[in-house]
Amino acid sequence: AGIYAGVLELPYADFKERTLAGLAKAIPFNSGVWGSGAYSSNTMHSVALLNHGPEMLMDYVMHWQENDFVRAAVVGSPGKAHRNEDVMPLAEYHQSSIYLQFSKPAGLEHALGIVHADLASDLGELLFLFRDDPDQPFTDDEVRRLELLLPHLTTAWRQRQALHRYETGSPAEFQTSGLAVIDDQGLLWTVEPRFSELLREAFPRWKGPRLPADAVRALRTETARAGNLEFHVTRGEGRHLIAVRRLGDDGLTAA
Repeated sequence: AGIYAGVLELPYADFKERTLAGLAKAIPFNSGVWGSGAYSSNTMHSVALLNHGPEMLMDYVMHWQENDFVRAAVVGSPGKAHRNEDVMPLAEYHQSSIYLQFSKPAGLEHALGIVHADLASDLGELLFLFRDDPDQPFTDDEVRRLELLLPHLTTAWRQRQALHRYETGSPAEFQTSGLAVIDDQGLLWTVEPRFSELLREAFPRWKGPRLPADAVRALRTETARAGNLEFHVTRGEGRHLIAVRRLGDDGLTAA
């Protein structure tokens, strides 16, 4: 639920980092990487790092990516999560150059990775979670949990990117705003939390599921004001998207 709530509540610029951090509620980890890009060429369009600096990523890309057997395993089997020990015995892994020269110095004792691939569009999402405690490997249950969560992370990220196009195309509708769906009579069908917060601030006695009377009267036009709120309606077939935002203090009274 938190993943999808973030589509409307989290800023686009750090959506992936904050969503990745929230994943620790389901699968505890110390650091992580979430990359998005082209699947067939194994290249990244964007990368989000949690508790890692960009220098670690640069070192990995320049010196170790081609030798990363766990990454190769997850890229080769989309939808299936892998740990180091699923691909190579830990005793053997601990003697490898990638562990001794990269993973161990970076505190990457245990890795859990997975890839989502859309073969039609050739787009993919790569997700890796890391633990720094040698005595805390990822469990079988956590492997299955990541496999269940990955499609939701992918879908939410696609939705957030699409919403960003609307934000940049008509920013007044979305900046400091809340969204809801209403019908022709002003009856609410669904709201996001920010919408309710703004209406309760402006109309302390308001309680749904209908909009306040002042707001309903204002909605006879596409853009209107009621109290210290501005409403913008995008009309549909029997259902309408309504965005509300708080007006700035221009020094005038409500009258």
